[in-house]
Amino acid sequence: TVRKGFQEFAGALAGKTHIMPQGAYQTFERSADVRKRVRAELGIAPGVTVVLNAGFGDLRKGVDKFCAIAAEMKAIRKDVAFLWAGHLHIDIKRWIADEMAGADGAPPVRFLGHRDDISDLMNAADIFLLTSREDPFPSVVLEATQAGLPVIAFKGAGGIDDLIAAHPVVGRLVDGRDTKAV
Repeated sequence: TVRKGFQEFAGALAGKTHIMPQGAYQTFERSADVRKRVRAELGIAPGVTVVLNAGFGDLRKGVDKFCAIAAEMKAIRKDVAFLWAGHLHIDIKRWIADEMAGADGAPPVRFLGHRDDISDLMNAADIFLLTSREDPFPSVVLEATQAGLPVIAFKGAGGIDDLIAAHPVVGRLVDGRDTKAV
């Protein structure tokens, strides 16, 4: 998938190619104590399902899709919290201001800004939702799988397709145009 996408951008490649993920930056382990502490700090009640995404919030990362999915889910269930860790592009802040506010005044997504404690957030989460439109092989997914989180991602966004196809226990792929499928 990554090779094909690169060739669409750069043209045909001569010779043999090998795509390698860049790897994870740190080791992630599950900790019930950290999970409890972070959820308390964020005001998340026990029993609430936490859906996490992390990265620079722009259109390529699909922050708008993350908001749409959160709003759809919030209309169905109140026991799900959507968290985004990472700075937001200045235009995104303006474009999704209404979604960030929420129809009832309660935002469907909590934007946490840049965080140095992504390992702790992974412990607090139950699902990692990668809404990227294009992401060759994001380290954050490798980190999420290390932390034992199932990953939901959009088909055709990058190398995650190949990872999930080879290891279905990692998560599920959904059509990027079908936010309800998430």
